[in-house]
Amino acid sequence: PNVCNRDCVYCFEPHTVQQEPVVPEGLKLPPEWRELMTRHLDIEKQLITTDCKMQYYEFTGVCEPLLYLPVIEELMRLFREVVDPFMGTKGWAKIYTNGTLLNPENISRLKEVGFDEVRVHLGASSFSREVYVNLRLAVKHLPTVTVETPAWPPHREKLLEMLPLIEDIGVKHLDMPLSPEKLWRVIHKGVQA
Repeated sequence: PNVCNRDCVYCFEPHTVQQEPVVPEGLKLPPEWRELMTRHLDIEKQLITTDCKMQYYEFTGVCEPLLYLPVIEELMRLFREVVDPFMGTKGWAKIYTNGTLLNPENISRLKEVGFDEVRVHLGASSFSREVYVNLRLAVKHLPTVTVETPAWPPHREKLLEMLPLIEDIGVKHLDMPLSPEKLWRVIHKGVQA
């Protein structure tokens, strides 16, 4: 789905902006998914050529995944009940969000279905105080909280202000992709980032 509750100027895909959670009709896991997943895993088992048992479940996209939390919860239950036992190990589950819907109820729901990490894009909310509050709650209840926001030149001052704030909150992971022009220079001109 392509629904988000923000409209970032640097978003790479067209999307619909909608503030309220919406799960489009028909966007539900049909009961036969569990059976299909099990059959697929049985086929995959024959193709696995390594003892490395590592998997991760990543929820991201052009949308705000927390708008689709009921569907994500269904998928996570499927992964935890079918894929994890098949692999013999617990997969790492992470979700990307702009943080505006990362309220106590949603944090509890993410924890309940077994999320290991939430990645928050602070720039999407223009580094709003509300999202900083949500980050503080997430750090208390989820194993890993990462701030992942692009190093976009117009956000320079906000990014610098952000660093001591997230440290005080207890965020231990930071991912700041380079701006496109800086990345271009690094790749094509050999300039150090």
